[in-house]
Amino acid sequence: MKRATLASRAKSVACGLIAVWSILVARSSTAQSFLEETPEDACAAAETLDPADTSFTAEHLRRTCRMQQLEVRLAAERRGHIVAETEARDARVAAWVESTQPSRVVHPIAVAGYLGTGISNYGLVLAWNVLRRFELEARVGWRNMTCWNQFSPDGADCTRRTIAAGARWYLMDTNFSPFLSGGFAITGSHLQIIQPNSDGTNTLVVGEGRAHSVSGGGGLELDMRNARLSVEYVYEHVYYAGANKQGMDMPPSQDLQSVWQKSLVQDRNGIRVQAGYAF
Repeated sequence: MKRATLASRAKSVACGLIAVWSILVARSSTAQSFLEETPEDACAAAETLDPADTSFTAEHLRRTCRMQQLEVRLAAERRGHIVAETEARDARVAAWVESTQPSRVVHPIAVAGYLGTGISNYGLVLAWNVLRRFELEARVGWRNMTCWNQFSPDGADCTRRTIAAGARWYLMDTNFSPFLSGGFAITGSHLQIIQPNSDGTNTLVVGEGRAHSVSGGGGLELDMRNARLSVEYVYEHVYYAGANKQGMDMPPSQDLQSVWQKSLVQDRNGIRVQAGYAF
């Protein structure tokens, strides 16, 4: 009798354990199945649902879609807030720079033209303000010159062509400042002169001239936002001037060189007025 009772109780406990295990397995399977069936884009899945569908899965998809939409909206608002803060900060920095720094620092690169006197009396300039007071520049210039030909003393074109590199040092951190300047230039030109002969006749000597020079000077510059205006005195020292006759071997010509060097020395002092646009 006792053995039957114990066997019955053991059977009941085993059945209970099996039932509990079955319930746990069923719940785990249900949860796992639900997670696997939830799509990444809940809104796309929610659009396919029947509006009358109020099942747990349908409601869960709708709630997930609303949460995704909220996250997207909050992320967009955060991005907009960051962009607005960045733009406001950049505007404050730009306003501070404009109010405290010279215009040549705010707009360091300039394109300008100049007119004046000197070895070249007009041309173009590209300037770059690399430091607060220091500026580098490249210059291309010309000076229209005439020379002798067979018919008249001013009938041939002997225009000078100059390529130069230079620098300026500004003495003040203001938009109106004096400056010192210096540079190096290479100048070339076509040459023609009339050379008298011993028999009383004249010979036309044709050739090419070239010269190297260094310069120094100073002036005043006014900067107004993007506009630049300066007046500068320049002295150029020609330390080399050479000339060759035109021909196959291009022999040197002392007569051409003498005329060429005298012409350059006469124009070694110059005044330049320069105006340009900076960006």
